[in-house]
Amino acid sequence: MTVVRYSRLAVLLYLATISHLPAHARTSRPVSAQPPPLIIYASVKDVGLFKTVGTSGVWQGPSPLISTALSLSTLDQAHWRTVFAGLADGLYISQDGAATWSPTGLHGHPVYAIEVDPRNVNSITVGTDRGTYHSADGGTTWSQGTSITIQLRSVVAGSAPNGLYAAGNSHVYLSTDGGAHWKGIDQGLPSRQTINALAVAPTRPYTLYAAGSLGVWQQVNGTWTALGHGLPARAYATVSVDAGHVLVCSQLDPTLYVSADGGLSWTHRPIKGLSTGIYAFAQDPSVPSTLIAGDANGNVAISSDYGVTWAVPGGAVAGTVGSPVNALAVIRRPVLPSDGVANPHRSDIAWFDHNGGHTLRDPFLSYWTSVASAPDAIGYPLTEEFNDPHYGNAPAQIFDHMELVQTADGVYPAPLGADLAPAAYVNSCQQSCAVDPTFQAFWSAHGGADVLGPPVTPAFRQSINDGTGHQYLVQYFRNTRLEFHPELSGAGDDVRAGALGTVRLLALGWI
Repeated sequence: MTVVRYSRLAVLLYLATISHLPAHARTSRPVSAQPPPLIIYASVKDVGLFKTVGTSGVWQGPSPLISTALSLSTLDQAHWRTVFAGLADGLYISQDGAATWSPTGLHGHPVYAIEVDPRNVNSITVGTDRGTYHSADGGTTWSQGTSITIQLRSVVAGSAPNGLYAAGNSHVYLSTDGGAHWKGIDQGLPSRQTINALAVAPTRPYTLYAAGSLGVWQQVNGTWTALGHGLPARAYATVSVDAGHVLVCSQLDPTLYVSADGGLSWTHRPIKGLSTGIYAFAQDPSVPSTLIAGDANGNVAISSDYGVTWAVPGGAVAGTVGSPVNALAVIRRPVLPSDGVANPHRSDIAWFDHNGGHTLRDPFLSYWTSVASAPDAIGYPLTEEFNDPHYGNAPAQIFDHMELVQTADGVYPAPLGADLAPAAYVNSCQQSCAVDPTFQAFWSAHGGADVLGPPVTPAFRQSINDGTGHQYLVQYFRNTRLEFHPELSGAGDDVRAGALGTVRLLALGWI
């Protein structure tokens, strides 16, 4: 058996080589333009929190860590993986798109409304059973606003800096100092009605809309006016406003009411796919024509044309009679190198329909085609070409089993296996480590040390996160991981390269 000597120093030297590339080798080709993917979060009472990507995706959930959320909020494209959930015992935050959650510093109060300052993502104001609480440090510490002790159902940012509006019961409040102090501005509203939601006109400063149990109201320059002229006299649960539309919904019927003139006249647009009134509503701030509505039976419908047409993605979220959608939130994340692209139909570009559809072009294409059994050794592309900061911002491309990096001297496999191998096993292999007999034939037939790299660990048993919970015999090499699958021995391919490309995407936050 050939003994391959390898050390941690070799990994560091290899990384140093990659990280000092000439400028001409650092510029990657732009990723093909695609519409930013839509991510929707939905909380269903007594069922849990769900998530879907795109308008025709499948709902994931319910979340095992978050039960029913009373309110939800996302941030912006720069923080697209951050989600806030208001629960019965406080405010929680996820930094990984609702995969895991952590409590913030606000405990002991149900959170019914969340407002994050669009100018400062660390400035958060929430509405609770006893008024407002504000955090200036992203949720670590909180201070209670003065003058409000009632349950608040809505908190929204005003047009002016540090301006906020809040509503609960029959009251509406204004704060001009970021939620520290409040004053009532509900004079002129019927005292017997309940205010359910507020919205501020983005292009008309100080114009406020309120949806309540006695209709929809507009405040301009401190004066409240009831809106009618085609709007049925009933209770309204939601209101949303953009530059050209006012949108309201009622819990009494699955209809969107749209005004294009500030509330003077209204158009009725049935929300097809929903069977009851609307309990939650969200409008995409980056593409305002995209609307999301949830009903009393755990169903969610999506429109991309201001409610003219509707679709129900992946069927029902919960589909349980009597389990209403409590809250909705929406964000459009940036286009990522891992997003699939269309076939460019060019002779100098290879396109594979694996992993959502990705391209290969020189110099990565030339390297890939030069490797024997490249699909087995390297895999198919998981991304388009991009600049990887982990490897000196060099042009790179991630595949099923490894990552390729363009250096000044050409294309080489990145030391992905060495980066991801458990440190304890790497340390045991400092002086020398042999290719385990189980993996020798595959390693030799698929490029050996040149492609897969020399071994950086001995063979050991490890769970590979394939959903089975089984532990497999594995061995890490500089550029990849090999796995022994005894269940495949009859098919003659019981040794396979591991899915380290997927692990890399997870680390980047792209999946």
